Amino acid sequence: MIHCPQREGVPSLMVMDRSKEQTLAKFRQKLQDTGCERKITEPFFPWQNANQREIKEFKKGAGRMLLITNMPRSLWEDCLEYEVYVRSHTNARVADYLSKWTDALAQI
Repeated sequence: MIHCPQREGVPSLMVMDRSKEQTLAKFRQKLQDTGCERKITEPFFPWQNANQREIKEFKKGAGRMLLITNMPRSLWEDCLEYEVYVRSHTNARVADYLSKWTDALAQI
């Protein structure tokens, strides 16, 4: 997230929930300094649960990739970006199958 504004630019709007990290004054100030508007979603929206599950799967996938390939943790952001790219271009059923398969490989 730190390098995102340098590579892609600053978004004009960020929509977020009321998580602790996103409501801290330091984060709000950083958004104001960059000219990014902040919108807060209504609590307990049904689609947020689905999004949170997807984010969890992205993180698990990136973690598996680091574990299986013995990559250094400094490549976490790159693994996460790759995982999001692959999952966004893959059928959901295939992605779930690959996720279970790589989980089994990680335990060998």
